[in-house]
Amino acid sequence: MDWRWNAVCTDTLAQRDPQITTDGAGGAIIAWRDGRNGNDDIFAQRINSLGNVLWTSNGVAICNADESQWDPQLATDGSSGAIIAWQDSRSNYWDVYAQRIDADSVVQWASDGAEISTAAGNQDEPQITSDGDGGAIITWQDNRSDADYDTFACRINDYLVPTLLRSCFASYEEPAITITWTLSEIDVGIRFSILRKQLPQETFRKIQNPVIEQSGLFFICADRSCRPGSTYLYRVEVQYEETRRFLFETDPICVPVTFISLNQNYPNPSNPGTTMTFTLPEKAQVNLSVYNMEGKLVRTLVNESMDGGLKEITWDGRNNQGNPVGSGIYLYRLKAGNRILMKKMVHLKWSLPRC
Repeated sequence: MDWRWNAVCTDTLAQRDPQITTDGAGGAIIAWRDGRNGNDDIFAQRINSLGNVLWTSNGVAICNADESQWDPQLATDGSSGAIIAWQDSRSNYWDVYAQRIDADSVVQWASDGAEISTAAGNQDEPQITSDGDGGAIITWQDNRSDADYDTFACRINDYLVPTLLRSCFASYEEPAITITWTLSEIDVGIRFSILRKQLPQETFRKIQNPVIEQSGLFFICADRSCRPGSTYLYRVEVQYEETRRFLFETDPICVPVTFISLNQNYPNPSNPGTTMTFTLPEKAQVNLSVYNMEGKLVRTLVNESMDGGLKEITWDGRNNQGNPVGSGIYLYRLKAGNRILMKKMVHLKWSLPRC
């Protein structure tokens, strides 16, 4: 015995159900169920051949999502890291999630893990083994049919891309961002979801009713709603029957500004405030003002030099003297350099209800 009884984690509350796999360098990676935050989460630690911990004291958080995460299972990724799978109740049912962590304790996939199976019913008691090529094969028991449990399995590579993805690409060509992908195989009934995130926002939002064209195993989708001066990320998910899974995510794509534009304010009608957005192709002296229908100036919102890009300005429904204006139709006028653009908006004066 070279060493014994070395502490891997001694944090508060309970640490249970440890599982272990080799790190391929004489040491090991250990994952366990951890109660330090109140709910059960998944933590992990790497130790070397002498039993010394190599990562943060008391372990690295693999998942601390809402509700409970149980039954961690792990397999080596062949690069001194590991792929960890567990059953997860954040949806109030048991699902299967996974995370890859590299040799330096950096998680590689989505925060709090990536969905492996979130079908109806429960998916639990996952098991995992290395595929010998940096990925893993995960299996679990599954009662999505509301009858007896069945057994399902999924193979993922080291980037969490199902092996059916052959290639993917995204680019901007006026007037749209185009996303393309090619599969190595396809099943009848397969469907895709396109999600978009406008940086620096942190949340992906599903594009409603995207037009996806198919030619054999090749797919293409064009997003014509992108705004000049904005940067976007896209995520494509594949769904078959009741199972939805991450397929790929694009690099950030910047939409260049080639012209001045003034967008419709939102909300419209305003009550009590509203937001106006516009784009500039380059640095310019900008004046954005609100006028009444008689052409009289109500409020100067911007009067300064601004760099090119997408701009967002809020009007609080007050005039230059700080007083609320009455309900009615107003004009907002953008002057940038020698270009002038104007739009109408409806303002509803906000008032407290009478008792």
